[in-house]
Amino acid sequence: MMAAAFGIALTIIAVGVTGQSRADYLPRERPGTLLVGHFSAEDLGAVRAAIRQELPRNAHHAE
Repeated sequence: MMAAAFGIALTIIAVGVTGQSRADYLPRERPGTLLVGHFSAEDLGAVRAAIRQELPRNAHHAE
């Protein structure tokens, strides 16, 4: 019974690790932080719109 529980736990952990690897998940900041990577000048409008969409409505920001 203990071996079965260990096997199930190992399977759950393996599935989680595989899922994170496939998603290329690298936690760099605290949860809820919006990270913006490198983008081209042509994408500036889309990036700005995405940031505005993700910011809370009462957030103060400079343009």
